[in-house]
Amino acid sequence: MFARCVTMRLKPNTAAHFQQTMASEVLPMLKRQQGFHDDMVLMSPDGREAIGISIWDSQQAAETYSQQSYTEIKQKLSNVTESTPTLKTYDVFMTSI
Repeated sequence: MFARCVTMRLKPNTAAHFQQTMASEVLPMLKRQQGFHDDMVLMSPDGREAIGISIWDSQQAAETYSQQSYTEIKQKLSNVTESTPTLKTYDVFMTSI
């Protein structure tokens, strides 16, 4: 398994809009991607930073998503983010049951 971790700095007072966009637009897009397994979003208590962690069956599946759909998702979130999100990738060696 493979993980993509995207860190985003949010504009002030946009946390609720960010959460709504993630639930209504981003997650449905992720679920349609081949090899997508799961997603988790962490948000700082002040609502200014969010980290999206998506889990993929393979590095290839994550890279295909990155090349084909990630730009559209960044565009959907551009009205609530202050700068370009940063991306880090990881191999997943443990998962919960």
